[in-house]
Amino acid sequence: MQLPKMQPFKENIVSTSKDDFVSLVHEALSNANGTFIKIFTKDSSEKYYFTVLTDSSKILAVYGKLLTTNRDVIGKEALDVLQPLLSNPMVVDIYTLDEITLKLSIADNIEIYSTTPKINIDEFLGVSKKDELSEVLEKEKLLEQILEKAKKEEIKPAPQIEKAKEVEGAKVPEMIEKPPEEKPVKVLKETPKPAPQPAAKKEGPKVKIEIIGSEAFKPALEEAFKEYSKILLNDIKKMGDTTLNDMEIHGEIGTGVVYLTIHLNANIEEEAKVEIAKRKILFFANRHVPVIGRVSGLKPIIRSIKVNVVAGGRVDTMEERERGEVELWKLKKPPTVQINPKLFLTIDPEFRSYFSAYARTLLKDIEDAGIKVDKMEVDVEGRKEHEINIKLQTSVPNMSKAQVEALVTSLAKEHAKEMGKALKKYVWVHKVEVELTGAQLVRPKQRKLETIINAPKNVDPYLRKFVKDFVNEIRGIGIEPSKVQIDAKEVSFALGGGRAYHITVTVEGASTSALPLSKLKDMIEIEANKRARELAEVLKEEVVVREVKLNVEEETSGTQVAPAQISHKAAEILKKKAELEKEVEKLLKEAGIEELSFLTEDKKREAEQTLLKSRIEPAMETLKSKVQSELKLLPRVTFKWLKMNWNFTGSNVEVTFEVSFAKEEVGGLFGAFSGISDDKIKEDAIRIIRKAMEDISREYGISIVPKRINVLVR
Repeated sequence: MQLPKMQPFKENIVSTSKDDFVSLVHEALSNANGTFIKIFTKDSSEKYYFTVLTDSSKILAVYGKLLTTNRDVIGKEALDVLQPLLSNPMVVDIYTLDEITLKLSIADNIEIYSTTPKINIDEFLGVSKKDELSEVLEKEKLLEQILEKAKKEEIKPAPQIEKAKEVEGAKVPEMIEKPPEEKPVKVLKETPKPAPQPAAKKEGPKVKIEIIGSEAFKPALEEAFKEYSKILLNDIKKMGDTTLNDMEIHGEIGTGVVYLTIHLNANIEEEAKVEIAKRKILFFANRHVPVIGRVSGLKPIIRSIKVNVVAGGRVDTMEERERGEVELWKLKKPPTVQINPKLFLTIDPEFRSYFSAYARTLLKDIEDAGIKVDKMEVDVEGRKEHEINIKLQTSVPNMSKAQVEALVTSLAKEHAKEMGKALKKYVWVHKVEVELTGAQLVRPKQRKLETIINAPKNVDPYLRKFVKDFVNEIRGIGIEPSKVQIDAKEVSFALGGGRAYHITVTVEGASTSALPLSKLKDMIEIEANKRARELAEVLKEEVVVREVKLNVEEETSGTQVAPAQISHKAAEILKKKAELEKEVEKLLKEAGIEELSFLTEDKKREAEQTLLKSRIEPAMETLKSKVQSELKLLPRVTFKWLKMNWNFTGSNVEVTFEVSFAKEEVGGLFGAFSGISDDKIKEDAIRIIRKAMEDISREYGISIVPKRINVLVR
């Protein structure tokens, strides 16, 4: 085994018996955190050389070399060989280790450390605790004798005893002897009791452990978390003026790995030392993470470690703070203010100016979408964070309650996100309630539905369920389809293996929705992507909606105004419009142009792309930053750079990634990690990139597909 360069505590000491060796080890450990021992001995058939690493109470690593047969033994085998030789004459070198050199020695000899059972030193050396117990018993007996003697001396000189002697003569000694026999016994029984009573134990920090994943790994992982929290708590205690109040460890089990989220709350006496304490605790929390891997057998990957340190008072958890804030707000609810005849706002006066603008903008956007608003109430709760609740009364003839709720929720969330950025707070929409007071939705005529599925045989049954659910959803937004066609193509990935299914969805039918076709297409794309994600979970393969084609005609509702009701002036305008259209068609035919749509197709495509790019560009920025931050957390490698390019095609965004890593030759404190393969690094990087793409795609409601992922490892 390797040892840091240092001077020995004792060198070339000859131990002729086990007692000599035991006393030598105890002497070295009296003022040290650990020892490193070199032993040379022999018997009739073999010569031996051993190196032993210990901490203050346990044997940590043992290596032995059989010099005659030239054979190495480590761990339990070395312990079994060494134990019978302890009584033989030995030549011993012993080194004392402090905390740092002990941990460096463990790191240098991590392989031997991991194979050696952690045995108590006294148990291995066969040291009995009888000697210590006998000494304690002797001291207790001596104390009893002293107390008994002192009690007798106190009782003998009493004046009552002298009088008794004069009167009763020889009977007196019997009367005098009885009390001393009983009372000293009582004193001796009572006096030792208070001595061993321990001081009242201070309540330790609360440790909350949460594990998600396979049940098979949970017991080992729970044990690993407990060991980690114990070691971390010991290090924080050594800081002296810092107290750990509570600790939360969240573990999510993956394939051979566990993803860690750790939250620590502590307090310190002096405010000036808060930042220093925070950095120290963060250092300890990161340093001891390999303990989890060693105990559980799963590779720990840190997602986040958060440390909160305050000076003086107790640290409340986030849950307690939020609960207190909400209860306080509900006890003293601010008044409701009428902003305009239709709009009412309830909020703390301090934030009224911000959210009155929010409410006005939201009302304007709702009315611009074709919804007539009779009354809208906006409730905003909280101070540090804001929860928005909306109640809406509307009369809309051609939209259902679910459609109105979906549209209002979408607009409210969009504006809440912008408000959160402006205030630098978390602002979210909790509830939207819609009450319809006008005419109900006029449904289009029920049409015979034609379903066409072009797909590989293995996915055909699943796509039929996809179509059924999809049709039910689009009927809910005001479209009655006459034809739904699904084209699915199987695509194999050259890099990293695996396959995916690319789907094209074509919808034909009629619409009675007041929303423009571009908005309807966006809503249909969101529904198609939602069903694709459900399909991917069933197939265990990636499913991507490449394109959505929408061909619907607007169907007139039963509330259409009759021509007789139209004013004379309006009728003239409509007549002129029809004449102009005929004249334009005639001129186009003379010019050899069959359809007007040919001229407007480019502008239409440009308008659609502009609409989607307003969502795509921020999504791509978020994707890049998310991938960068997560790739930096990959263990055993150093993230160098990332190149990301994207291209918008149809309804999908194709993304190209190029990533570079430098493989570390020596990893963390507890061992060398240079043995990791390039393929493993590439697999982890590709998995992280794909997961980030799925998350961003779900968040922004757009389809993101990988065109090429290239991972370089140096």
